[in-house]
Amino acid sequence: MNILIIDDNLADRRLLCLFLEDAAPSIEITEAENATDGIELIRAHTYDCVFLDYMLPDMDGIDLLKEIHDPIAEMAPHPIVMLTGIGNEAIIIDALNYGAQDYLTKNNLSPDTLMSAISKARHVFNIKKEQNETKAQLNQSQKIEALGKLTGGIAHDFNNILTIVIGNARLIKDSVKSDDYSKEKTEKRIDAIDRAAQRGASLVQHLMVFSHQRSLNPTPLNMNHVLHDIEDLLRRTIGSNIKVRINADENLWATCIDEAQLEHMVINFCANARDAMPDGGDVKITTSNIILDLERSTELGLKQGEYVHLSIADNGSGIPDDVMDRIFEPFFTTKDAGKGTGLGMSMAHSFIKDCGGEIAVHSQKDEGTTFDIYFPKAEHEIKEEETNIKFTPKSGRETILVVEDEPEIRELAVSVLREQGYTIIETGDADVAIEILADPDVEIEMLFTDIVLESDINGIQLAARALVLRPELKVLFTTGFIKGEVPDMNLLDEYTVLNKPYNPNDLLQEIQKTLEEA
Repeated sequence: MNILIIDDNLADRRLLCLFLEDAAPSIEITEAENATDGIELIRAHTYDCVFLDYMLPDMDGIDLLKEIHDPIAEMAPHPIVMLTGIGNEAIIIDALNYGAQDYLTKNNLSPDTLMSAISKARHVFNIKKEQNETKAQLNQSQKIEALGKLTGGIAHDFNNILTIVIGNARLIKDSVKSDDYSKEKTEKRIDAIDRAAQRGASLVQHLMVFSHQRSLNPTPLNMNHVLHDIEDLLRRTIGSNIKVRINADENLWATCIDEAQLEHMVINFCANARDAMPDGGDVKITTSNIILDLERSTELGLKQGEYVHLSIADNGSGIPDDVMDRIFEPFFTTKDAGKGTGLGMSMAHSFIKDCGGEIAVHSQKDEGTTFDIYFPKAEHEIKEEETNIKFTPKSGRETILVVEDEPEIRELAVSVLREQGYTIIETGDADVAIEILADPDVEIEMLFTDIVLESDINGIQLAARALVLRPELKVLFTTGFIKGEVPDMNLLDEYTVLNKPYNPNDLLQEIQKTLEEA
């Protein structure tokens, strides 16, 4: 049996050693005179029990316990018995809270009490350790179950999206070859493909933000404009048997939030409302300005002040009491397997919190559910004319080197840029791109490159070499990878990254902005 004694009093250490050796002759004892040496020994070796004196020269025993305490496991690395000169209740409680299993007063030491304390400390320590191992196994099992739910939900959603895309693409292809070609039907099918693709892009972004692999992009905006833009989509999403009413405050304050995530949140809440009203009903969306007083702000856990209030209410079946406490729990869903990822509500909750806001839920059986969401008022209001500015692509004359190893994406980008008047040089190989850039007879104003390439070097390394060859070169990056997976991401701080999937207008806007930068 290996025992560590941490005590600065030599006489007390000698007495402990004497009693322990008397009780167990084969015992091995290590001594430390101060907390610093004791911590080093605890971290470097394994002990069957540690006797820790409360009064030490460099720190007290409680501070030592705090240093070695594992807050996740809620225990110290080894069984601990605290030694005190007097039975101070506060010291004893703190010791037990920070990983000690037992305590002894120094006036109550004997071979029997020491061995009893060792036995008790080891028994309690082992029980806690077994509980942690069981908990870890349970957590792993829950993670696997959650992954299964997530995979099933994503597969369901993407299969629906792909069915729309593949089906409509086939119908368009067949109709072009037939004699009864209809421009109107073709346009509707193209619109369906476009909407499905946007749903797919939103789902991917949804997952990336949830897993903190893509950051939010909060900007000051008027929530009314966002609700107006998605009003038609909301009505299509929840069906014709449900009425959507939007009551918007005409003098609504601006709030600093991520527009895409706000859209996702509203659509998700409305889709859940639809599921709660299978026979039809009403969804009422209201925006207003509100000043939270001390009482209400305390209830919500927010600071007093000015907030933008968004209310989404339905008159459906309500949320059962046994479900209410779990609605924001990641992967929790009441839908059948394969019909939901369980991410929507937890994503909404995280989004609201990240924006400095809060959400309150009120629900009653067979009467409906209301979500009250509060976002802080933006520090600066938006000028009304600024909200109506639309990007209009300009004709370009510059030469752009496009480096993209996915042929169909490269063909799309090149076509869009050439139609706008730009001269394009294209390749899917970084080494070929360097050869082109090294040719002084080839005029190039800009490099547009994917970051992850099927080459020996990636897009960021390509850009670094390109700027050595052409210091005045403009650079725009694109990628479909999450931030954490992008190589050399720390080198991108001063450059724009166009995230995939992007539409032609996004591409032209970023190209134009990059070329116009000084």
